[in-house]
Amino acid sequence: MEQWRLDLENDGVLETVRFLPRGEPCLQVFRYNRLIWQGGRRVWNAWKLQIIDVDSDRLLEFVIGVHKGTRYYPPQNSIYVLGWNGRYAYRKWMGSRLAGALHYFVLFRFAKKEPTRLITVERDRKGQPRVRVYRWCGFGFVVLWQSEPLPEAGNLAVYHDAVRLTIRTRRYRLYHTPHKEQFHLKEE
Repeated sequence: MEQWRLDLENDGVLETVRFLPRGEPCLQVFRYNRLIWQGGRRVWNAWKLQIIDVDSDRLLEFVIGVHKGTRYYPPQNSIYVLGWNGRYAYRKWMGSRLAGALHYFVLFRFAKKEPTRLITVERDRKGQPRVRVYRWCGFGFVVLWQSEPLPEAGNLAVYHDAVRLTIRTRRYRLYHTPHKEQFHLKEE
């Protein structure tokens, strides 16, 4: 179980959010130590939660990494985005496919006045791993940039003011040029 205390509605009141990976419910929200909402099904196979303002409306969203199939696709990693209205979470985006097969993701704001970006490690159609950067477009994400093929898939993490990719013992940092939507990955 993972737990956070944060102000979901930007109203000065702290909520407690509990995430129970692969549990049912997988997500619970408490206010003043009282459960006010819970949801998320075991069939989602939720494996990651990040709470962040995806669409720059000053309200936080729940971004959940899931491993789930559909009637059109076999089980695979995907992302669900749930909005929060103060009483309950609602479906904002339920994992339409990204550009490639998702391995891992983080969301990050490169600068205070810049919108949040979704950064992923995915496999392209040829099976080559790449880093991709997306932005929220009102209903889903749009690709802004992709890296050259990587030697293999790795994991992303946010360290202080940067997004870093680790592949075995090698570390890379994702750089962003503000206001130009230019990105590049550099080995450290």
